[in-house]
Amino acid sequence: MPPRAKITKDMIAEAAFEVPRAEGAGKINARRVSQKLGCSMQPVMYHFKTMGELEKAACERADLYRGAYISDIHTGEQAVSAHMEHVFAGALYALRRGRNEPSVSEK
Repeated sequence: MPPRAKITKDMIAEAAFEVPRAEGAGKINARRVSQKLGCSMQPVMYHFKTMGELEKAACERADLYRGAYISDIHTGEQAVSAHMEHVFAGALYALRRGRNEPSVSEK
């Protein structure tokens, strides 16, 4: 039986979601994701053959995060922080929508 992978596709997708939260939406790339995970770029490129696949995984995470946010009720200081994270998740959603719908990205 081959050794179990230390860096999983799920871990990479989560890191791809976390990178733009810290550095901005335009910062998703294999090098930054691998640095976040403390590994080489090989596992990232093994699991995600294109940057489009990696960005899609990050957007899917953003959708899950956004859904969890919407279903949660926040109060006090948490509300401000949660609102900013909700805005970020919405921005990733818009990025994905713009890439998938040329009429939106051309405007």
